[in-house]
Amino acid sequence: MAAYTFLDWEDLLRIHRNQLELFGGQDGFVDEGVVRSAFARAQFTAHYDSEADLAVLAAEYFYGIATTQGFSDGNKRTALAATSAFIQKNGWDMTITDDLMYVIAISVATGNVEKERLARILRDHMEEIEDPQSE
Repeated sequence: MAAYTFLDWEDLLRIHRNQLELFGGQDGFVDEGVVRSAFARAQFTAHYDSEADLAVLAAEYFYGIATTQGFSDGNKRTALAATSAFIQKNGWDMTITDDLMYVIAISVATGNVEKERLARILRDHMEEIEDPQSE
C-alpha cells in the first residue's frame, strides 16, 4: 500500500471557509458529525483497502462531502477544493476543466455519478506534478 498524505480537520475547515469567502454562503454545520464521518472515509478506505489508489481516496473525499451535505452551505465547492488539495498534497494535479468539474459535482451531489465512476474520472484527469529540481 502506498503512503498518502491526508488532509486534517483544520485543512478541511480552512478550505471550507475559503470557499465561503470566495463565493458566499452561510457558515456552520447542518451536522458536524456527518462532515467528520464523510471526511474520515478516505483514511478508512486507505486502511482497509490495500488496492485503493489516489483517485479512489480522492473520490472518497469528494463523494463523502458532496453527498452528505453536512455543511450549511458550500458542500460541493468544499468537496471539490478538498479533493484538489488532497491530490496536490500527494504530488498530482487535477487536469479537469471547470465546466466538466461543475457537471460532475452536480451529478455526484444528485446521485447520478457513483463513487467508482467518480474515481475513474479523477484518475483520467490527474497528472503527476513534475519536480523542478529533477530537471
